[in-house]
Amino acid sequence: RALQLDALDSSHPIEVPVGHPNEIDEIFDAISYEKGNSIIRMLQNWLGAEPFRKGLALYLKKFQYSNAFTEDLWAALEESSGINAEYGERERVQRILGTGPNAALRSETLEFAMSESVRSNDTPFVIHGVANAGPEGRDQTWAFIKNKFPVFLERYSGGFLFTRLVQVTSNFTTMDHYKDIEKFFAENKAPSAERAVKQSLESIKLRAAWLERDGESVAQWFTEQGL
Repeated sequence: RALQLDALDSSHPIEVPVGHPNEIDEIFDAISYEKGNSIIRMLQNWLGAEPFRKGLALYLKKFQYSNAFTEDLWAALEESSGINAEYGERERVQRILGTGPNAALRSETLEFAMSESVRSNDTPFVIHGVANAGPEGRDQTWAFIKNKFPVFLERYSGGFLFTRLVQVTSNFTTMDHYKDIEKFFAENKAPSAERAVKQSLESIKLRAAWLERDGESVAQWFTEQGL
């Protein structure tokens, strides 16, 4: 139910401003409860069960007779865990935004990564999340990187974030991709990422050779196992 509602243009964030008391009942829908529950579970898994429980207890005890803001919960969780919970959870969410099977959503996520809503230092990690969405996600991400390459080169050249973007190519498995990547970087020089390019090309060649040698037998094994 929450996924269906959240896919609509009329969806809303978990945290929304309330302009009138009558809006409260309307806000507490499946998105608030079910999506909110998923975010809380992710937060617990990231911080650890015990620090999360201690932070929650601290928060409830401190504000049991008063009003509180979202920032108060983050502060309590940070105090109990020693981790910046708000930033950490935002980072986790950003990295999984485009990992689903929907090509249109992946495309939106890639464009979102370049927007002012995402810190420049976080952009490569959001893009990597899309690349982790299987073969189609990798192809889509590589096409996006090639299209935006001048922008990335100007923004990140000389730093590890640019190398991080180049490393998206390392998980390809065919010689067609190898040739495409080799040709692209031959025509679009990236001195600060030469090592990363060489490593990616070597990784692709090894994967392609492995698939040619063992791919058929591995596929047969999966079939026999009913997988």
